Amino acid sequence: MANLSSQSASGADLPRTYRLSKGWRIGALTTGFCFVGLAAAGGYVSVDGMPENPSGEAIIALLSIGSLMLGLYFLSYALTGKPVLSLYPDRIEVSWLLSTRQLHQYEVSGYRIINHGWSFYEIILEPNSSLVKPVKISSILKRDDILDEWLDRFPDLDRLEADEVIAELAEDPELGADPEERLSRIDFARRVAFWLNIFVLAIVLWVLFYPRPYVVAVTVATVLPWIAIVLVGVWPHLYRLDAKNEHGRPLLMAQFLLPGIALALRGFLDYELLDWRLPVAIGAFSGLVFAVIAAIADRRTPLTTGAVALLLLLTFPYGYGATMVLNGILDRGTPQFFPTRVQGKFVSGGEHTTYTVKLDAWGHWEEPYTLNVPREVFDQIGTRMAVCVRVNPGAFRIPYMTLDACPPGSSGPQTGSELKTGPVAIGLSAYHSGDYEQALKVLRQPTAAGNATAQFTLGLLYWDGLGIAKDGTEAMRLFYLAAAQGHARAMNVIGFSYEHGRGVSPDIKEAVYWYRKAVELEEPRALNNLGILYDKGYGVPRDLSEARRLWREALEQGHAPAMHNLGIMYLEGEGIPRDPNEARRLWLEAAKQGHAPTLNSLGIMHYHSQGVPRDLDEAKRFWRMAADRGHVQAQTSLGTMYYQGEGVARDSVEAGKLWRSAAGQGHAPAMLNLALLYHNGDGVERDYVQAHMWLALAALRYAPGKEQERAIANLKDLALRMTPEEINKAKKTARLLIQKNNWQ
Repeated sequence: MANLSSQSASGADLPRTYRLSKGWRIGALTTGFCFVGLAAAGGYVSVDGMPENPSGEAIIALLSIGSLMLGLYFLSYALTGKPVLSLYPDRIEVSWLLSTRQLHQYEVSGYRIINHGWSFYEIILEPNSSLVKPVKISSILKRDDILDEWLDRFPDLDRLEADEVIAELAEDPELGADPEERLSRIDFARRVAFWLNIFVLAIVLWVLFYPRPYVVAVTVATVLPWIAIVLVGVWPHLYRLDAKNEHGRPLLMAQFLLPGIALALRGFLDYELLDWRLPVAIGAFSGLVFAVIAAIADRRTPLTTGAVALLLLLTFPYGYGATMVLNGILDRGTPQFFPTRVQGKFVSGGEHTTYTVKLDAWGHWEEPYTLNVPREVFDQIGTRMAVCVRVNPGAFRIPYMTLDACPPGSSGPQTGSELKTGPVAIGLSAYHSGDYEQALKVLRQPTAAGNATAQFTLGLLYWDGLGIAKDGTEAMRLFYLAAAQGHARAMNVIGFSYEHGRGVSPDIKEAVYWYRKAVELEEPRALNNLGILYDKGYGVPRDLSEARRLWREALEQGHAPAMHNLGIMYLEGEGIPRDPNEARRLWLEAAKQGHAPTLNSLGIMHYHSQGVPRDLDEAKRFWRMAADRGHVQAQTSLGTMYYQGEGVARDSVEAGKLWRSAAGQGHAPAMLNLALLYHNGDGVERDYVQAHMWLALAALRYAPGKEQERAIANLKDLALRMTPEEINKAKKTARLLIQKNNWQ
């Protein structure tokens, strides 16, 4: 450790005291409050905000307790100012929260530096006697040249041991005939370990974010740690699980640990358990066995009490994750089916979207039960639909649940074969993952066989032109086939097609007819759409009471658009006493589902103080969430805030990004604003061609009126300053965008 200056650590300079640096103290305080807040949020969710699910509540409660403990840990250090280092001419002393350690100079054999990453490290002063405990000097303490010079009196034990290990490897006859060959084998082992760890990282990302095919992904992740154990066991002189690069041996710790973390997350996300206690117990035992085998393989590692405890803690995720995924993929048992009905559906956003259904009591559960399901299952079911909870026995007798169709004649627990692993399920999965060609391929056979879900989904592909040329006629034919079998969503789409003239000539009477047939089956989208017709008096006599009734039925099923529409009714006080608070309550419920129009309306409410105090920060927050979901009005409004510097620092570059996104979706006001930026060279390089193009598109997209006239006038004025070549280039680019986006 080099000196920082020529200043001497003389007796006149000592004693000296070193305390927690200001940056680390602020960081600990912030981290502590964050963990305490996370614990409070978890406590609220597990007690008041989470639908009934005993296993989920228990897990969240445990995570909340852990977050609280971590928060109190960080806050205790930040508020007490510990640790404190005291340096004397003949000794060093470090006081922590609950303990104090000191070493005299004559007791110190040397020091080690342990790097933890992110500029965090510890200097370990090792004693020359096993009866004396080492002293740790953390990088979170302030340091100066006097402390460094005091430490430089002692040897760097890591460097000495690294030299000894390399010398030992160079003389190890098991590694080769001479030192050159032996060190060459060490270099080769390092390269193997490097590429193996790169491979492990790729596998972990695969398992976490796109585990397809599932069995292959989780099987590879299960096998990888055993490869590390085999390498360490067969070549103990080359590989170590706890090796340091400074000591010359390759590091296999990432291959040993990371797959287990990925498997644990997959086990938690993919398998809904009846009871979490048994899998945790089996997982802990499996982790123990795994840890014992690893310790035997890496026999050069000294097994202290701390090392054993840490090893058990690190191997538990692998034990739990491997147990859960193998329990599922190796399951060949006969499932049980428990009939129930769907009470409601919920979507929760965040880093991972979760699709949850709330069920009536079933089996031995006497209370309503919530179950997380894949999106393809979530999209197929409706409120009050009869379904079955399928309880799979599990290969290791750990039962887990899925939601499924009921076998014919189900009136109590039934056994039966898998109903959702055929071409319909595969086609739905491909459709929702964006693989439309695969969806087309596998859905044709069940469509021809008369499966209503396949007919409806194939109709959507033709309707939107996904993976195949758009064909409204074929889409409507398939929708009619599905509707004839009682498919409520198909009935709703037929009504929507007649209302808006998609695939058929507009016919509002037919639209009302099909909406009503879907409403009879309590289809929430149809309830919302028919409510809109009654609200407008379009195709039916205007009846705000009926509109309100239909929207209320839809929102009871958690339908966000109905919550939004009913909120507008309360805000405007039309057909109902004005109640902005109720409007905001409904909108906040819809916003939990990430409904972009509702998020936009909340932004407008706070910007224009509609029943709430004006709050630009809240307006910006809601508009940002809506903008991130592609809502053009929110993108335009948020862009205007940045352009004007209202509630935010003025940023015409950010305004341009937002307006460009909205303009690309055909939003005329955003096109007009974007043209202004290019005309003035504000946040972008001045470009009259781009300005002319966006003005022309705005004039096309605006409905006849003052805004269209304004765009046309600006377009004519700009053309006077452009050459014919520039005008032709702008027109050509505009035509290409019109053709690409089918703008009229």
